[in-house]
Amino acid sequence: SYGKAPVCKLLHYEILLYAVLITMPLTLRRLAMALTPGLRPALRPCYSLTVRSLLSSVPLTDFFEFCLSTRKFREVEEKGESPGVRENNGVVLYKTALYIFGGYNGSTWLNDFHEFSLETESWRLVDPNGFCPAARFGYVSVVHEDSFILFGGYDGSTWLNDMYEYDFLVKKWSPI
Repeated sequence: SYGKAPVCKLLHYEILLYAVLITMPLTLRRLAMALTPGLRPALRPCYSLTVRSLLSSVPLTDFFEFCLSTRKFREVEEKGESPGVRENNGVVLYKTALYIFGGYNGSTWLNDFHEFSLETESWRLVDPNGFCPAARFGYVSVVHEDSFILFGGYDGSTWLNDMYEYDFLVKKWSPI
């Protein structure tokens, strides 16, 4: 159950554990993949954490979890409307859900906000109440107490220097 510490829940091909993202250079990821037997996601040429990857000739639409105790990947059979292919978006963990904001889908910079429930393995679009940040990718994000904090990024023409907070308790965006 995800109400307790998720021993075997590590989502996607990078290492995400209790909202700590450790990105590995390509050579280390290749070594990690070689040491992990069985089913595994396709190798990506970039280390950005994405739910889907655009960094191949065909957009990758897979979604995997990695169990640290068994050292095995499992493809997640997600429910709900997925966020679609995107890159350079942040992923944070708050309670029993992962949250992603924006990113780039290969033609458009996005400012949508999605929740992935670790309990039900389902997606939902989060309503953009308040002053939602502009579309962007390549930003920095973190959870602090009951807030998703987002800083900077690129909107397709400008590197941004702004900061926003999504308050999970009141379900509202506001500039900081």
